[in-house]
Amino acid sequence: MKIVDYHQLKRQWTTPSGSPLKPHFILIPFFSKEDGASFTMRYHVLLPGDRPDPPLHTHPWEHQTFSICGQGALLTEEGEFEVKEGLVVFVPPNEPHIMVCRGELPWVCVDCISYV
Repeated sequence: MKIVDYHQLKRQWTTPSGSPLKPHFILIPFFSKEDGASFTMRYHVLLPGDRPDPPLHTHPWEHQTFSICGQGALLTEEGEFEVKEGLVVFVPPNEPHIMVCRGELPWVCVDCISYV
């Protein structure tokens, strides 16, 4: 068993590859494979105004994301879907997507992804 205080975990500022933009979001993973976890839960703070590059991406794992506060959007090949406080998003494996902040304040989420 392991219990952590997320305030003491390392924050990872994430900037789109090759982008001159400021960091897009703060990512705080809670547990890793080294901890014996089969998936990771991550705390995200997506910042207003920045747009990641490339616009859509895919990966072989699913996302399950809980929106804590703020507002954002899930962009897919089918269009843009509003996501706000209290909503939960499921993105299947290999589905093109990206999540962006759409409000004036940061969008805070917690997501779970498997180690595939």
